[in-house]
Amino acid sequence: LAGTLRYLDSLEEEQRRGITMRTSAIALQHLYTTPQKKKKKDAAEKMVIHLLDSPGHMDFSSEVSSALQISDGALLVVDAVEGLCARTHQVLREAFVHEMVPLLIINKVDRLCTELGLSPTEAYLRLQRLLESINAASAAMVTAGATATTNVGQTEESDITMNKGVSEHDNHALDIQRKEACWTFEPSKGNVVFGSALFGWGLTIPSLARQMY
Repeated sequence: LAGTLRYLDSLEEEQRRGITMRTSAIALQHLYTTPQKKKKKDAAEKMVIHLLDSPGHMDFSSEVSSALQISDGALLVVDAVEGLCARTHQVLREAFVHEMVPLLIINKVDRLCTELGLSPTEAYLRLQRLLESINAASAAMVTAGATATTNVGQTEESDITMNKGVSEHDNHALDIQRKEACWTFEPSKGNVVFGSALFGWGLTIPSLARQMY
């Protein structure tokens, strides 16, 4: 049923048009085991993840804004073949403004082989370029946000003592570093998922390494 059953698109119009029009929620039960506790019995921790499926179409952007306001993190799904679209840039900025913890999901990796007929090396280079373009967009977004914050701080500088100003400057620098680390997608860090929803698989580099070694 993968690719045909639109489980969260419950409206008749959504089923007819094949797009998501309203944000839908679903609770997923998950057993989480850290790598350190994997060999121990009863080490799995039960948790419930509330997933919000928001529309990607421009006409329903308000649904995305509403979903971001009540979420702790954001799953950014990007097509491995289509890459970054204009709407993706907007969602990136909205998630950044709402201080979301992002996780990048590169979906439809299978299309690189089944449709484009790329070799493993060519597919690797294509995914590498895609990651570079996403990180470039994220870096520009973080820099623009830091510049805006700095300009606001400069207008209030006359009301701050020298010592306090230095302290706030250090805090501001640390905040920028934290955001840069959060919004830099690196497969080795585990914040990038490669997958195919159609074939029902997904992996991160750390999870793959643990399975192989």
